[in-house]
Amino acid sequence: MLLFFGGAANFWYSFPKDSSPANWQVPKIPTIDGLLSQPAAVFIILALACLWLIIYFRAKAGVILGIKMITEKQPASFVSTFGLARNFVIRLLGVSLFLQILMGTLSLLIMTPVFYLFSTGATERAIILAVLGALVFIPAAFLVSFANILGPLFLVIFNMPVFLGVRAAISVITEAWGKLLWFSLLLAAIGIVASLLAVIASSPFVVLAVLSYHRGGQIFGPILLGAGGLAIFLSFQAVISAFQQTAWVLFFMELVRPEKIEEETVSVPDSALQ
Repeated sequence: MLLFFGGAANFWYSFPKDSSPANWQVPKIPTIDGLLSQPAAVFIILALACLWLIIYFRAKAGVILGIKMITEKQPASFVSTFGLARNFVIRLLGVSLFLQILMGTLSLLIMTPVFYLFSTGATERAIILAVLGALVFIPAAFLVSFANILGPLFLVIFNMPVFLGVRAAISVITEAWGKLLWFSLLLAAIGIVASLLAVIASSPFVVLAVLSYHRGGQIFGPILLGAGGLAIFLSFQAVISAFQQTAWVLFFMELVRPEKIEEETVSVPDSALQ
């Protein structure tokens, strides 16, 4: 954010005195248009996006496995957890795609008739339908958002298939939605505070980068300062993400543990109790 505002300030003050930003037009960049018009470039971009998704889901599964192994007092290392995580990439991707498609379909079904009524001039009906749609969409978004958190945990920790993991996640959400809501709000508050600290820690680098550019006119120094601020901010964000993922795994294991104990108690034969 700070880098964006710093760049915006740099952009604003870079105009000559006889020109106005209001009359300025964005120049066309034929390089980007030419890049996107080439099939090879589009293929490379898609390949990089797929590679990023694979790394993301594998790292996520590795973090979950590592926390699980540590809590069970098993030896865990980056190499071992990252190696085992490759078995969960497809399933984690499947859960994410399934939930995103589900929410996209629901959004389309709700918004299409509302937009149609607005376009035909039936404003009152459109508003009523929009309110009714919101009453359906908000609980569904709540359910899907928590299923997107708990579903991967069921898949990795209990080695479940995609749809069974989603069904187990929905079952837990319907039974413990209050605890999940309060815990998510707590993590959100911690994340906001940590993000503010990240902004405060990286802001001197951005300010120095802008001042250095306007006073000295050199570009190399401001780039280094901006890169330093960005590195600090991203480091904070990485720590925040790791903390939140760890907290969710620990909270999840405590949340489902009573169900596991109850199932084990029921399965004990009567002869063993005599």
